[in-house]
Amino acid sequence: MSGLNLFDWALRHQSFIAHLLCAITLAGSLAYVTLGRAEDPDFTIRTMIVSAQWPGATAREMEQQVTDRLEKKLQETPWLDYVKSYSEPGRCFIFVNLKEYAPMRRCPMPGIRSGRN
Repeated sequence: MSGLNLFDWALRHQSFIAHLLCAITLAGSLAYVTLGRAEDPDFTIRTMIVSAQWPGATAREMEQQVTDRLEKKLQETPWLDYVKSYSEPGRCFIFVNLKEYAPMRRCPMPGIRSGRN
């Protein structure tokens, strides 16, 4: 066979491989210890999920009597970008997306306390 046999070379240079393995392990351990730890991410997700349940209601009833009314009320939200909803039998989900320049520390819905206040 021609070419470099890596396994044969490693067996002939065991002390070099051992030192290299120790250096890589030490460098990895040092990198792990000095790794930054952010408790909270530096970005804010500006999406709220509103859900409602009405056991026994059809998807059409949920849309007409619950989802549409909630969407109209949510349109009053300051810094509103858009609202997307999904209705199914017995429950609905409304995704409220705020604009990028919405303040981070103030909950936009009156009467609702945010976890960051």
